[in-house]
Amino acid sequence: YYGQLPLYKEVTQQLAQYWQKWVNFTDVAMETVKRSACYSVVIPNTNLKLVSFNANYGYDVNFYSYLNDINVDYFLLLDWLVLEVDIAEKAGQKVLIIAHVPPGDTSTQPSYGEFYLNLTKRYGSTIVGHLTGHTHNDEFELVQDEYGVYGVVMVAPSVTPYTNNNPAFRIYTMDLITGTLLGYHQYFLNLTKANGERNMAGKEMKSGDKEIRGGAKYV
Repeated sequence: YYGQLPLYKEVTQQLAQYWQKWVNFTDVAMETVKRSACYSVVIPNTNLKLVSFNANYGYDVNFYSYLNDINVDYFLLLDWLVLEVDIAEKAGQKVLIIAHVPPGDTSTQPSYGEFYLNLTKRYGSTIVGHLTGHTHNDEFELVQDEYGVYGVVMVAPSVTPYTNNNPAFRIYTMDLITGTLLGYHQYFLNLTKANGERNMAGKEMKSGDKEIRGGAKYV
């Protein structure tokens, strides 16, 4: 997870080339991807800034963070995230953060959860959404402390049934002008029917459906 490791550099440089096809990075953004697998881009003709953050920094199996206890933020990922959100605030933009590991999951380092809480408290009026995955579950997290709730982290389910769940994926709908998350459509395959009845028909659910039972976790 650190840039001085040859294997890490090789992976991030390959990611940069793959992602360039869809994102069309500037030269500065391309170097950021190669260094840290993070990037930000303002969606054309909108006031919305998409910030993709490499949340493996806060993953509890990122053992390099534990080895570097004097300067845990060795790779300056957190500084980069704060800077990107701060620049957006000063420009009057809204920010949508996407990441893999949600900040309140049990597999997250406590220091990362604390950082994310402080970030959301400070920039709550700028950050309009937090979209993550990792847990394989359909759930959400509340970014909160004893004084209030500062944000909601959406956690999408996974396509893989590794954790005994039905394969699923989610498509979000947003108002790109205001940055408001309007809802989502979710599609899943019932493996019991697929295996027992040879019924491979998937099912669609919308964010307002009563069948969707998201569990809350707390940062």
